[in-house]
Amino acid sequence: MSRVNVRDGWSYIGVRLYPDLLNTALSLEALWALVTFAFSQFNLRKLYAETSSAQDQMISDFGCVGFLEETRLTERVWFAGHYFDLIYMSLSRGHWDDIASRRIAGRLASRAAGQ
Repeated sequence: MSRVNVRDGWSYIGVRLYPDLLNTALSLEALWALVTFAFSQFNLRKLYAETSSAQDQMISDFGCVGFLEETRLTERVWFAGHYFDLIYMSLSRGHWDDIASRRIAGRLASRAAGQ
């Protein structure tokens, strides 16, 4: 986590993973744990993440835990001989609470069904 702004209720989060771990259960669990920590330990209303359009797997991982694209700055990042868009994604606490509730309910249902 960086740039935690407790007064206004937001923070940036980010993860660095080996490319082989992106879009795997491990990367999603790491993001889930980080988001859970951020919302449970701080009185935040929103989390932000930024990545480039070159990072399709990272965009997918953030999307899988509930982040939505908030804005895109076109051709902002130079990487490997090309310009890529800089993407800002966000996750509100209300949206997170809904996702977490559904996830817990799904796990309880699976246990009840004997899975």
